[in-house]
Amino acid sequence: ANLAYILPGYHMYHTDHKRSKTQNTSSSFLFNTTKLQMNRKRDITIGLLFISAFPLYGVGSSLLETAPSSESSSFFHAAAGIGLLLVLSNSAVVLVIGRMLKEIVAPIDKAAAVIYFYARLVEALLLAFSASLIFHSHHHYAAGEINGGGPSPIAPWCYRVAMLGLGMGSFPLLISVMKAKAIPAWLGWSGMVGYSCVIVGILADSVGAKDLGLLFMIPGAFFEITFAIWLIFRGFQFDGYESL
Repeated sequence: ANLAYILPGYHMYHTDHKRSKTQNTSSSFLFNTTKLQMNRKRDITIGLLFISAFPLYGVGSSLLETAPSSESSSFFHAAAGIGLLLVLSNSAVVLVIGRMLKEIVAPIDKAAAVIYFYARLVEALLLAFSASLIFHSHHHYAAGEINGGGPSPIAPWCYRVAMLGLGMGSFPLLISVMKAKAIPAWLGWSGMVGYSCVIVGILADSVGAKDLGLLFMIPGAFFEITFAIWLIFRGFQFDGYESL
C-alpha cells in the first residue's frame, strides 16, 4: 500500500528533475551562444578600429602639414581644419582600442592591461596635442603673426614619445595574450618584432635618420594590419587560459 503512494511520487520527481536539467542546459547553451556572438562583434569592432586609425592619422597629418600661403589661405584653413578633425578622431579611436583591450586582458593579467591602456591614453593625448600645435602654428603664420610656416618643434617630439610609449606598453599585453593562447604564437611574435622596430625607428628619427626611421615603422604597421584582419575573421581564443 505504501509503494502505491511512493512510486508515483518518485516518478514525478525524476520527470521534473530531468525537465529542469534540460531547461538549465538549454539556458546555458543560449547564454554561451549569446556571449560568443557578443565577443565576435567586439573583436570585429576592435579590428575595424585598428584599420581605421591608419587613414585617420595618415590623411589628417598630411593635410595638417600642408604649408600655408597667402594665395591659398582659405584652402589651407579648410584642409587644416579637416586634418585636425581627422587626427582628433584618430585619438578617440586609439583611446577606445586601449579601453576595449584593457577590458579583455584584465581578467588574465591586470597589470599588462593597465599598462597598455595608459600607453594608448598617452598616445591619444600626445597625438592630439601635436596636431593642435601644428594647426595653430600654421594658422598664426597664415594670419601674418609669425615668420616661417614650420610647425612647433615640440610637435615631432610629441609623436616620438607617443610611439615609444605604444611600443613599450604593448610588450606586456602581447606576452599575456600569447601565454593565454588567445592569439597564435606567430602573430604575437610578429607584434613583438614589429613594435621593437617601431622603437628603433623612432630613435633613428630622433637623431635625424628620418628615412631609416620610416623604414623601421613598416613592420609595426604590418603587424597592426595583420592583427586587425585576424581579429575580424578569427578573434581572440582564450581556450588556453586554464593552463596558465
